[in-house]
Amino acid sequence: DDLTCRLFDLRADPKIAIYYDDALVNPDPDKAAQNGVSSVAFSASGRLLFGGYYDNMIQVWDTLKCVRVACLAGHDQRVASLGVSANGQALCTASWDNT
Repeated sequence: DDLTCRLFDLRADPKIAIYYDDALVNPDPDKAAQNGVSSVAFSASGRLLFGGYYDNMIQVWDTLKCVRVACLAGHDQRVASLGVSANGQALCTASWDNT
């Protein structure tokens, strides 16, 4: 896995943006399995992209600036899925740690 989230324009098929930060790469070969993205979700406005990663973290990306704006912690195992509430005020996360 290359640790990227990629945004495409479905109307024209070009890649619009890549969301990546070198700081997310775990250089330890024994922990290389922690390098990966397992799920993504957009905020209601589309301005934020939430990425669930194998390293148990949720990275929050600004879709316009292509920069990481926050990191959410709380799981003990990889993040399996993400969901944003209909009103856009809550993010729900699910993990392999059964929470």
